[in-house]
Amino acid sequence: MVRILLAAGHGAGPAHNRGAIYFNEGDNNYIYSLELKKELETYENIKVDLLRKNITDDPTLADRAKAGQGYDLYLSIHSNATTNDDVRGTEVWDSVEKPNVTLAKLICDATAEVFNHRNRGVKYKEGQKGYNWYGELRFNQAKSAMIVENGFHTNKEDCLFFKDSHKKIAEIQARAIASYYSLKKKAIKEDKPHWAEEHYNNLKSRINITDKRFDDKITRGEAMALVDKALDYIEKGGK
Repeated sequence: MVRILLAAGHGAGPAHNRGAIYFNEGDNNYIYSLELKKELETYENIKVDLLRKNITDDPTLADRAKAGQGYDLYLSIHSNATTNDDVRGTEVWDSVEKPNVTLAKLICDATAEVFNHRNRGVKYKEGQKGYNWYGELRFNQAKSAMIVENGFHTNKEDCLFFKDSHKKIAEIQARAIASYYSLKKKAIKEDKPHWAEEHYNNLKSRINITDKRFDDKITRGEAMALVDKALDYIEKGGK
């Protein structure tokens, strides 16, 4: 069983906007995490949890790092910012302490492709020698921990695409993660027709019934009405 913790970056509301043009970054990160969770759960042998279970949750960086314990992947969801509104692109900040460049590159490549913008690549940033500069990655106990920057929310194209394309991006990122862990899609259950459907269709053309409550209990009154309609049909010679 692969265990993944999705950590939507920042908190809720205008205080966590951080320069985004079309959304509050913290809100959008949270809403996207719901979509990515949903998409990841279309695969077998996976357990996906949310660090921010409610949109108003805003755990500290230290608490975020501690939360990674017991997970195969801690994926922090963000969008990027710069003072130059022409800058676009995806980048992934992988853990200095527990690097997983293969998975980080899969996520980065797939995300840049779906955004159709520059692939800024997998990056590493140290604080003290050998330790992550980013607080939520520092001492993170997940087997792999990384931050994905889904475009630049200070760029109109990137910001609007991220806001309006949650499902499309989630499908691509989930597929990249699933390929790394060799996860297969769950079988789609086909809805089989109810065993009584054929009888209903036969009766409908003869005695004008319209109720499809196949598994409900029938009342005495409903039984009388059904028998009365059937007898009336017989007495009229099947007309």
